[in-house]
Amino acid sequence: MEQRGSGRMSSAVSGLQQLFETALHDLDELGGVLDSRLAMRFQQLGDEEVNPRKLIRRLLELKTRVEHAQEKSDAMATERKELAEQALHLFVDTRTTLTQLKHACNLKPNHDDDEEEEQEALAEVRSCAGVPHDQAPHDHSDDLQSTFDLADQAENTAPAQNSTQGGRKHNAASRQRTGKAHHNYHHQQQHDQHQLQKTKTGRGVAFEPVTEEEFMSVSDLVRGRSKLTDVNKVYQALFEHFTKQKGKKSRFQPETAPLTVKEMSSMGLKITGKTGEAKLQVLKALRIISMSNKGVLMDV
Repeated sequence: MEQRGSGRMSSAVSGLQQLFETALHDLDELGGVLDSRLAMRFQQLGDEEVNPRKLIRRLLELKTRVEHAQEKSDAMATERKELAEQALHLFVDTRTTLTQLKHACNLKPNHDDDEEEEQEALAEVRSCAGVPHDQAPHDHSDDLQSTFDLADQAENTAPAQNSTQGGRKHNAASRQRTGKAHHNYHHQQQHDQHQLQKTKTGRGVAFEPVTEEEFMSVSDLVRGRSKLTDVNKVYQALFEHFTKQKGKKSRFQPETAPLTVKEMSSMGLKITGKTGEAKLQVLKALRIISMSNKGVLMDV
C-alpha cells in the first residue's frame, strides 16, 4: 500500500512539473508571437519606439542604472562629508596654532582680518559638507569662534605652569604683560617715555645701522619678507627725524611727538602692507623704536 501511495505521489509531482514546463513554453511562444505582431504593427505605423514591449525592457534597464547611480551618489556623499569633517578639524588646529605663534612672537593679531578669512574658509568647508550657512557643524563652531580665546588661555596659564621654574619667571611675566597690552592698547601712549627708557639700546648719538647678525636674530615670523637694507633705510630716516625733533624741544613742548603712519608715508617710507609693517616690527623687536596706537617713537 505504501509503495503504491508513494508511486502515485511521484507520478503526480512529475505530471505537475510537466504541466508547468508546458505552460512556461506556451508563454514564451505567446511572448514571441506578441513581440512579432507588435513589431509589425508599430513598424507599419512608423513609430516603433513606442512599442510597449520595448518600453518595458528599456524601463527595466533604466531602473537598474538609476539604482546603481543612487548607490554611487550615496557613497560619494558619505566620503565628501568625511573629508569635510577632516578639513574642519585641520582648519581649527591650524588656526589655533597660528594664533598661539602670534602670541609667542609678541605680534598683535588682526582680529578683523582673521575673522573674515575664518568665515570664508568655514563657508567653503560647510558648502563641501552640505551644511547650511546658518547652521554650525557639530562640535566645531564653538572651537572656531573661540580660537583666539584658546590662545589667550594658553598664554595666561603659562606663568602659572612656570611659577616653579625660577629661570622662566621673567619670560612668563613678559608674555603676560604683552597679552595685557594687546587688550589695553589705548593706554599704552601714557607709558611711552617709560618704555623708551626700558628699551634703550645704547647705540650712541651717531647712527649705527642694524647689522646682519642683529637682523637674523629676529624671528622669521617678525622679519617676513623685509630686507636688511630696507630696514636700515627706515631706521636712518626715523633716526634723523627724531634727532631733529630732539633739538627743537622747548619748555612748551618738552616731549617728542610720535610719528604717525601718514607722516612716515609722506617722508617716502614704505611702511604699509605686510612687508612694510615688518620693517617697523624688526626695529621694535631690536628695541630701537617703540610703537603705539598714536605712532612711532625713538629715543635718541
